[in-house]
Amino acid sequence: MQTLHFVKYHGLGNDFIVVDTATPARWTKEQARALCDRHRGVGGDGVLLVGPSTEQARASMRVLNADGSEPEMCGNGLRCVALHLALADDAVETSFAVQTGAGLLGCAVSRQGPSASVKLDMGKAELLGELRFAFEDRLLTFQRVSTGNPHAILFDEPFDEAGRRQPQALAGRERLAGEDSRPQLRYPMPLALVIGHRREHVRLHGDIPFWPLRPDRN
Repeated sequence: MQTLHFVKYHGLGNDFIVVDTATPARWTKEQARALCDRHRGVGGDGVLLVGPSTEQARASMRVLNADGSEPEMCGNGLRCVALHLALADDAVETSFAVQTGAGLLGCAVSRQGPSASVKLDMGKAELLGELRFAFEDRLLTFQRVSTGNPHAILFDEPFDEAGRRQPQALAGRERLAGEDSRPQLRYPMPLALVIGHRREHVRLHGDIPFWPLRPDRN
């Protein structure tokens, strides 16, 4: 039986299994799903595979989500990897670059014991257009934005219980509609943000796959 050495971290509540490996490309989605299983495995939102350093990067990061999918990068995951590397270097204040699927990203770590404040250079956000869904008697228009990982952003929505249910209701409805025989467009959105009338109010809904039947893509 092989022994796997790993460390658990969390960034803003997202918990990850961090593994140092010389061969991150060899890991499979089946391995990630098994490790992230909260009943039969270690449990986590994803596996972060930390690869060897290069001339340009302190390390590389490959992300495998709990369902086995692979995004280009993950902001909270990169924060965890940055802390992991700072601890390995026994550094309190440090900065370096990490190679990700979204390119070379800068990290600045200010560590307090086993925790840290981590600033990331995420680069420029890319606007991907709109995605529209019918919800009850309304048409909801999400703005699609990518920072290496696609996000769906819904502006000016109420922060009452109805507003809380919107993304979950969409996801649930579309999964049921998946039994429909009509052609569908699968457009996964790992994260939905609902931004209220006052711009400082933001609600995040994680891991919500949108499977639209009749999206209006502009």
